[in-house]
Amino acid sequence: MFFMVQPLFYVISLLIDVYLDIVVIEVILSWLIHLNILKLHTRLTQRIMLFFEKVTHPVYAVIRQKIPPVRQIDFSPLILFVILLILGTLVDKAALILGA
Repeated sequence: MFFMVQPLFYVISLLIDVYLDIVVIEVILSWLIHLNILKLHTRLTQRIMLFFEKVTHPVYAVIRQKIPPVRQIDFSPLILFVILLILGTLVDKAALILGA
């Protein structure tokens, strides 16, 4: 029975890892744009940021409803990062427990 569930845990863990990477890349890119290291005027940069914003900002909006920004500092990416780390750990632990 576990052999049918094991790929599901692998896919869930992979999706969590990919989304975690997307959040980190989006935060780093936004810092680079904010510090004028990366210019938002280029078409490639605009397309890349639009993709990351479409993927991450709906989740950020849900987090911001519960925890609003404090003094112009938005903690939603950090909160999402921590949530994804916890979910990834729980999925990995569940896979190990069910595999025993």
